[in-house]
Amino acid sequence: MARFSPTIRNPQGNDTQGNPYSADEFLTGWQAGNILAIGVMESASPAECAMRTIPHDVLVRSWEWNVTLVARREQLERDQFIPRMIYLLIEGQARTAIIWGDGVAAVLPQVDYVLVAQVHEGERRFGCVSWDYFSTVMQQAGHAAHEGFDLYEPQGPGLVSALIETAMPFNRETMGILQADVVLDEADVRAALAA
Repeated sequence: MARFSPTIRNPQGNDTQGNPYSADEFLTGWQAGNILAIGVMESASPAECAMRTIPHDVLVRSWEWNVTLVARREQLERDQFIPRMIYLLIEGQARTAIIWGDGVAAVLPQVDYVLVAQVHEGERRFGCVSWDYFSTVMQQAGHAAHEGFDLYEPQGPGLVSALIETAMPFNRETMGILQADVVLDEADVRAALAA
């Protein structure tokens, strides 16, 4: 770009003069488009427009976690699982979650809920526990919490069974895994609805 001095015109933004590209102006235009789209969705069919929102900082943290998964895995010195952060619909609200199966050695980020899975005597068992409860159980088992848990070794089946037995059952009628593209920034939705 420095050698040929091209100009970049962004017809979706406010730039009609062909000014040099600006990342800040691009993102400002992108954000304005998002807010406009949210407003259109809400006005078109408010009854059917069930927008699932998460606070901005939580949404950014989950995206950053997922984007850096490969790099995190490459930096590990041990054989540990690193789960992707997902979004669960619980009681009509979008919440962050991870899936942790069979008590495998893992690096677990702090989320709202943990879906615990286990194969016990050939049967798959699932449960959903809040992070607060999960953290309490893990700390009682001797694990230190620091923005999550770094579990160097697999956990015994008793710990996982205890979590599942005290967990909310994963009920597909009241809970669901949300696709990342349907979870919106809470601040953007508020701005769009206020406009």
